[in-house]
Amino acid sequence: MPEAYLEHPALCEYFEITESDNNLLIRRGELGLPCLVFHVPFVTEGKAIVQFERLVSVWQEKGFISSTASLPIVDGCHVHMLVGADICEESLHAKIFDIAGGERLREGRKRVFHIRNGLTIDGDFDFEVFADMGLGSAVIVDGGVRVTGVLSQLSYTYPSPILIFGDVFAHSFAHRDSHLTIEGNLTVDNVVYGEYNDGCLYVNGEVRGLAWISQDHDMDAVKLVLPIFDDENEYEGLDESLLDEEDGLDTDRVREYISNRKSPLIEGFKYEPPPALVFKTVPLAASALTTQMRALAARDDTEGMVDLLEQFPSPNEEWLVLAHSRLIAPSSTEAQKQRLHKLRVSEAAERARSNVTQVPTFAESAPEVKNLVKTMDGAGGGARTEKLLLQAPLDELTLLRHSNVLMVNVLLKNMDFPGRYLGLLERLLKNGAHVDGTESLVYMQPDVVTLVKQHRPAVKLLDRKKT
Repeated sequence: MPEAYLEHPALCEYFEITESDNNLLIRRGELGLPCLVFHVPFVTEGKAIVQFERLVSVWQEKGFISSTASLPIVDGCHVHMLVGADICEESLHAKIFDIAGGERLREGRKRVFHIRNGLTIDGDFDFEVFADMGLGSAVIVDGGVRVTGVLSQLSYTYPSPILIFGDVFAHSFAHRDSHLTIEGNLTVDNVVYGEYNDGCLYVNGEVRGLAWISQDHDMDAVKLVLPIFDDENEYEGLDESLLDEEDGLDTDRVREYISNRKSPLIEGFKYEPPPALVFKTVPLAASALTTQMRALAARDDTEGMVDLLEQFPSPNEEWLVLAHSRLIAPSSTEAQKQRLHKLRVSEAAERARSNVTQVPTFAESAPEVKNLVKTMDGAGGGARTEKLLLQAPLDELTLLRHSNVLMVNVLLKNMDFPGRYLGLLERLLKNGAHVDGTESLVYMQPDVVTLVKQHRPAVKLLDRKKT
């Protein structure tokens, strides 16, 4: 049973490695603190001893010295291995395939580090720990992550993708090149920081801390409860020493502040959380027709509603919306739908859609539509935005009148976050939104083309060769 123990006198770090029955057991960490315990099995006979010898040689080249343990070894979190191709499509772990770069894990026998019961670290921690041994290429954490110091992925050796199912707590969190998704909340004492444009950080919960700082980085969260500093919102409010000569971020200085636990904010900076977004519906006027329809609906009198629509003397836009809603309502019987068809409701709806006066510019949009667009452009974007937009209670006529503004903005945001805005796009299409003037944007996105053709089969998209 080959064994080796190595310490680095300057870094106060150690490795212990044991080979047994074609398996490796690796303990690594800082002297005196709980360590990570890696359980690494191999299929190919003799592979474990080859990796044993390689790792000992690599660590020695990095300055680690073979010795006896100077302090007792304390086991911390255990790390096991999964094979990407063996992950069941129905399991929660299959979410890792949806993260950028995750599809490659299906190929061959690519290994995924798996922490079953959350990750707890005393001190700073960089995800490089999972990559520098060359034994795996991705990370899944079942549960949360708690780091008393700085949690980071800032090195040039890193695992990707990284999927964390629980909440994350750290003094600061700094991110660079990997593709990392947190399914829970992210809470820091100081800073959430992202730099460089190759990699992404998505938090499918809320983020709290002193500051959210982005230097040309793809960062997104469902809810941000902290001040935002990025290329769009500028860096006013940050300590001037963090800016370079062109008023951009000095990334080395930002890292230094994070490492030294220094606040990046200027003295006296005050943060006021943005008010909760409230979408107000522009309701149809409560006319006699609407009042009668509501009373009949309260009594579940579907027959009475169709009778009322048939007898209405002068059909208008209000009548059209009510009639069309009965035509597609699950509670309407086939006989009632036939009567509505005789009123040529479908044809009238198409004529109304074609006659709706389009609002051409954002400035002329209704207040609730401006709220939608501002939400799309605001910090957080992505999952947070789509959830809010899908819940926004806009009536059909408002959606129709503002089709151009909404369609263009949704299509542009879908290009920034591929696939994330298809639900909202489908809602717009179902409610009669126009595609006119957006054909080129549609054609640039194959998933959008499929959706538009499904709901607007008559639309003639631009020829790919001409775009």
